[in-house]
Amino acid sequence: MPENPTSQLKQIEAQLRLMTKVFMDGADPIVIRDLDGRVLDMNSEVERVFGWKREEMIGKWTRHLLAPECQEAAEAIHERRLKGETVRNFEAIVRAKSGRLVPVLATMFLLTDEDGQPVGMADILKDVTPLKQACNRIQQQNRDLKEFARALSHDLATPLGAIRGFADILLDDNGEQLDEDGREHCRSIVDAAERMNQMIKDLLELTRLEGDPGKFVPVEMSAILNDALANLHAVIQENEAVIASDPLPSLHGHASLLGRLFQNLIGNAIKFRRHETPQIHVSAIRSDDLWHFTVEDNGIGIDPEHLEKIFAPLTRLHGESTFPGTGIGLAACRSIVELHGGRIWVESGKGQGSVFHFTIPDRPPESHLFQKEQ
Repeated sequence: MPENPTSQLKQIEAQLRLMTKVFMDGADPIVIRDLDGRVLDMNSEVERVFGWKREEMIGKWTRHLLAPECQEAAEAIHERRLKGETVRNFEAIVRAKSGRLVPVLATMFLLTDEDGQPVGMADILKDVTPLKQACNRIQQQNRDLKEFARALSHDLATPLGAIRGFADILLDDNGEQLDEDGREHCRSIVDAAERMNQMIKDLLELTRLEGDPGKFVPVEMSAILNDALANLHAVIQENEAVIASDPLPSLHGHASLLGRLFQNLIGNAIKFRRHETPQIHVSAIRSDDLWHFTVEDNGIGIDPEHLEKIFAPLTRLHGESTFPGTGIGLAACRSIVELHGGRIWVESGKGQGSVFHFTIPDRPPESHLFQKEQ
């Protein structure tokens, strides 16, 4: 028996009321626009977050409410949306009615009818003011820590130089009065002072790593790798290392930092070698919107229990006499990768060689709202 038309109409009305409630009571500001960008409707969160009343905005364009630095990117996003693409987490700054600038993450998509024809557009905005404030606090704390590290390194350099100087004087002026143990102790003091001085320099260099978005430019990773290999030429020749590489992509990045990344990983692969010839292979594959790089070697490998901690500063798994170094190289690698928005990890086993993985997005974020203070 066919359903009563009146009953069908009531069901449709109930569904419409439910959808209207979901829209109006949504946790985030939602704006519905026509295809020209004029506001058709908005929910109550728009008024709460931005102060604009619904009746003030219906039929209005709102492009002027975007901060000037967001205008060009917003136009490009609009074109992508008109082609049917859903754009997520677009970082923008919106001017509230009070004049306050509100940082938001926007999800923007096209609205279509039953036949798939465009009929409007929707913006879902997430007020990220608390997150932005937290990021700014962290950035300030990082700046304070860097300044402290610089001041501390300067303060430590003077007494460290004095210790080494006095040990040298003792050896030069009184070496004949010392027995072999005494002379060996003096040489140990000099060696320890030199290692400490190098450690301070490396730590200071780590604090200076900066990923200024203005320096993120199109780079050929094959050329970056070749430059790194040129810097390692003497080490490669001395150890008769064999370096192979698949074709590498072009992406947006900081050329000198990416060069240091390759140089550190390949330099470590040569340093932590076994008796046979070091064999190192570099490759990259596409994975969604990023590139997945690997640097594989046939070296001594890493005990699985140490795979995470090797990226921490000053972490060393071997004695200075076996493999010299300060334990800063892999910490720098992690910083460089994270500055590019990627991550780094390693797969290895003791005596089995290692495969270092890192990811780099092929393009930088559409804005740098959380990388630099506004």
